[in-house]
Amino acid sequence: MVASLEDVTNTLDGMSWKYIVKEDKENVLTGVVTDDYLDEDGEKRLGLLIRIAEDGEMLVVAAPFARRVPDLNDTARLALFDLLNEATRTYKLARASWDPSDGEITAHVQIPIEQGTFHPSMLQRCIGNIIEFFERYGARIDEVLNAPTITVPEEDDLITLSQAEMLERFARYQAELEDGV
Repeated sequence: MVASLEDVTNTLDGMSWKYIVKEDKENVLTGVVTDDYLDEDGEKRLGLLIRIAEDGEMLVVAAPFARRVPDLNDTARLALFDLLNEATRTYKLARASWDPSDGEITAHVQIPIEQGTFHPSMLQRCIGNIIEFFERYGARIDEVLNAPTITVPEEDDLITLSQAEMLERFARYQAELEDGV
C-alpha cells in the first residue's frame, strides 16, 4: 500500500499544525519551534520539507538549509564532516550532509513504506528525529564553523627527523635539564 501527500496533510491537520502545500503538489513546507536550536536569524525554529517519494513508497522529512556555509576552508570542512559523521552514527534515521556548491547543511529522514501502510506515528517519529538531531548538533555545528582556523604548514616547512635523531635530541634536552641549563 502506498502513501500520498493527502496522508501527510491529514496527519498535520489532525495535529493542528500549520503548513503550506507547494504549487508542485509534491512537497509540504512547515516548521517547528525548537528549545535550543537557533536558525541563521537567531530564532528558535526549524523549517521542514515533507514529501512522499518513489511513487508513494517513501516518506521523506528534511530540514533544508538548516545552515548555509559556502566556501569552507579545508580545516573547517574536515571538522564539519567529522561532526556530521558522528551525528549520522548517533541518529540512525537522520542523515546529515553539506553541499559545497551552495553551502547547504541539511538533514533528512527517509522511511520506506513499500508494502506497509502509512501511519501518522511514522511522520511524527521522522519530525521528532530531525528536531532532536538539530537540537543536539546545531550548536556544535556553529562551534565547528566559528572555530579559529589553523594554518597547516606546507610539507617543505616541516622538520623531519629520523627516530635516531629524535632520540638523540631528546637525550640532549634531558641532559640540559639535569645540568640546569
